[in-house]
This record gives sequence, C-alpha cells and structure tokens, in this order.
Amino acid sequence: RIMASLEDGKGAGEKAALVDKEYDNKASQSSFLYSLSLGTAHVTSSVLFVLIVMWMYKYNGQDSKMQGFSWDKDNKLLFNYHPVYMTAGFGVCMTQAILSYSMPLGKIVNKSFHAIWHIAAWVFIGFGLQAAFRFHDEHNIKNMYSAHSWTGIFAVTLYAMLSLAGLVFITPESVVPRAKRAAIVPIHRFLGLATFAFGAASIAMGVLEKMTFNGTAALKQSEYRITNAAIVILWIWAMAVPAAVVLRPRK
Repeated sequence: RIMASLEDGKGAGEKAALVDKEYDNKASQSSFLYSLSLGTAHVTSSVLFVLIVMWMYKYNGQDSKMQGFSWDKDNKLLFNYHPVYMTAGFGVCMTQAILSYSMPLGKIVNKSFHAIWHIAAWVFIGFGLQAAFRFHDEHNIKNMYSAHSWTGIFAVTLYAMLSLAGLVFITPESVVPRAKRAAIVPIHRFLGLATFAFGAASIAMGVLEKMTFNGTAALKQSEYRITNAAIVILWIWAMAVPAAVVLRPRK
C-alpha cells in the first residue's frame, strides 16, 4: 500500500509538471503573438499614414494640378487634407490611444497617454471633416452622398459616444462609484473596437471612392500601386490592433 501510494504520488507529480510545462509553453506563445501584433499595429498605422500623405502629395490623379495641399478658399487642393487628417485621426492617433495601456509606465501615465491620443484624434478628425464639407460647399457638391460618407459619419458618431463614456473614468468616485465604472469598462472597450472597425472600413471605402473619381485605376501606374499598397497595409493594421487588444496580458 505504501509503495502504491508513493507511485500514485509520483504519477500525480509528473502530471502536474506536464500541465505546468504545457501552460508555460502556451503563455510563451501568447506572449510572442502579443508582441508581434503590437509591433505590427504600431508600424502599419504609421506606414498607412505615410502612404496616404504621399498619395495626396505626389500621385493623386496622376496630375500635378491635383497634387499637394492648400487651405485657401476655392482651391481644389483643400480636399487633399481630408484623407490625410482622417487617417491621422483614426489610423494613427486612435491606434496609439487603444494601445497606450501596453506601455510599462503605470496605470496613471498610461491613462493620461490614452486621453491625450484621443484628444489628438478629435483634432485631426475635426479638421478632416471641415476640409471635406468646406470643399463640397465651395464647389457646389452635395454632402453625404455616398456609402463612404455615411460610414465615416457613423464612425465619428460612435467615437463621440466612446468619448462621452470615457468621461466617466475621469470623474470623482463620489460621483461615479467604482462598481459603476467597472460595469462601463466592457461597453467602453466594445465602442472603442467598433469605432476602430468602422474607421478602418471608412478609410478603405474612401480610397476606393477617390480612385473611382480620379479614373486612373485602369492605367495601373503609380497612383494605382500606392493606393493598393495602402489597402494591403490597412488590412494588416486592421487585424493587428484588435489582436493586440485581445492578447494583451491582464492582471
């Protein structure tokens, strides 16, 4: 009986060791995938922005008269700010805001960066919307006439809801108790990822719409190549950011 008990104990110990090893392997794999998705999200958001800037500055319409930027009245180059600013808002700033909690700087510092990046995103989105609506008004073009327009406005509306929900986390606990804050966290995260998804979709639809207006896709020249590269980068970015959120280790 004593020998049997010892053997049973040894067997249980070996099983526990195997379980621990398997857990460590899975944790290591998860950590690698998190680091990969995090790095990919940061890099692709920046590359996407650079490609959109280059498109508007040097390749738009395969026509030098359509390339560049101007905030002057009745200048057609005004619209070129729209894709650049909207990509800066949804593509760069919102990505940094979502991933700010991945920094090893402490909760208060990370929360501060989270808020700063969201504020920066609103600044760029505001200027981006102004560029589009002002351009339309100055050239007698109707507003909100396409699926891209409505998808973009819906993304902005979701972002407004997200921002309002975020105000809860900077109010004193005497006003919003900790229990209520905890209940709002899942809603805040859902709105954040939903806004991100619609923002990414709107950027892709905007690239398609602009290329359709320019009528240069069939030529398969420089504009065709840079916009297709931007879309491929957008796909990778749109997968990497949610992956980094899902895989982020939480205490």
